[in-house]
Amino acid sequence: MNLMLDRAESKIKERRRSPPDAPLESQYNELQIQIAIFLYNKQGAEGETAHNENGVNRSYENADIPDSLLKEIIPMAVMVS
Repeated sequence: MNLMLDRAESKIKERRRSPPDAPLESQYNELQIQIAIFLYNKQGAEGETAHNENGVNRSYENADIPDSLLKEIIPMAVMVS
């Protein structure tokens, strides 16, 4: 699970455009956990676009973290002088 938490943190920082060595802002702690849970639950079915078995239907938004989670991340602004 630590690997997934690390991956979630990296993805949030990438989307925020914050330095990789900067601490994750506390406002994103819950989102980090949500993304890690998503990644954990998706193990073994990475990239699956459709699946139907015994009445269970699965499809994924994309092969990575879905935009519905990433849209909560506000990119940092960069001042240009």
